[in-house]
Amino acid sequence: MTEAQGLIASLMAQGMNYADIGKAIGRDASYIRQAIVPNAKGYIKPARPSLPALRQLNGMVVQGIRPERIEVPRRPSKSGGLANVRGGLIEEKAGGLRVQTKNEGFLMTQIRAAADKGQWVSMRMRFDKVTWGRGNEKERHANVQMYKNGYSAQALLDRVEKLAAEKNITPEEALKELLRKDAFSATTKKGGSAGMKTAGKVEQYEMETSDERFAA
Repeated sequence: MTEAQGLIASLMAQGMNYADIGKAIGRDASYIRQAIVPNAKGYIKPARPSLPALRQLNGMVVQGIRPERIEVPRRPSKSGGLANVRGGLIEEKAGGLRVQTKNEGFLMTQIRAAADKGQWVSMRMRFDKVTWGRGNEKERHANVQMYKNGYSAQALLDRVEKLAAEKNITPEEALKELLRKDAFSATTKKGGSAGMKTAGKVEQYEMETSDERFAA
């Protein structure tokens, strides 16, 4: 039995199901099921990236604490930085959530939820490489902060759905296109000088939600 299997079995013995466990650690139910139930070829997902979160959750549940979500420990990369988040992590904070993901579908779900609550969202993107300004300065793993006041979640959702309808593409594709365009706009300096000239692929999205508009 893998460590993940043991932890999940312990949590299930205490009344949690796949969906409960997944929601608590920012994963979906199928991910949890694959970590404990072998597929047709006998393979079981090791779920190593989720072990710190599963340990933390199990420790809390054993003590009689049943959190809806927990702050999931972030994995360090080999270089000592923060590793990419493949699925999506959610951390509760005062007045909202902090979301980390590289999946536009996961991000869309959180934007819709924020729109339903009438919230604001602040967005940051990390690109694998960026070329800045007229000096062609290059930066790897570059973080780009979007508009300081953030977006009205509903206004952002409306823009996404409008573009998706106009181009006959999915909302996820429209979101990816809009955020990339906004990243260029947000870094353009006054007076016409170039901010971000080129950008590679998106490594990660970071979004925060708030009941109040973000301060500039």
